Amino acid sequence: MNGFQRRRELKKRDILEAALQLFSTRGIKDVTIAEIAKAAHVSQVSIYNFFRSKENLLRESIFAFMDKGLEESEQVLASEATYRSKLEKLFSITEAGRSQVDSRFFLSAIQSDPMIRKMMGEYY
Repeated sequence: MNGFQRRRELKKRDILEAALQLFSTRGIKDVTIAEIAKAAHVSQVSIYNFFRSKENLLRESIFAFMDKGLEESEQVLASEATYRSKLEKLFSITEAGRSQVDSRFFLSAIQSDPMIRKMMGEYY
């Protein structure tokens, strides 16, 4: 990956993390693209270039969060650790996710968007 691509991916990650944090703490409807841009230190144009809409940004932020948790869990399961150690690490990943994102936010996103509902079903 060249420098341009790396900066682009880092910018996208920063947007996703800022959006997830703001959506989770304040609710989907109460957060603006301008606020997300400010929190991620990017322009609003960058957000629209990456995601096209607030709805797509919401979906992608949830999917990225879920992908990260799934990847961490798969690494634990593939490790040579003891069964007990694996369980402890998996519980730790789950707790870290719960502390990062409000469950009411997830419920509201799942109820309001069929694509998110479908993706959540596939994860479980």
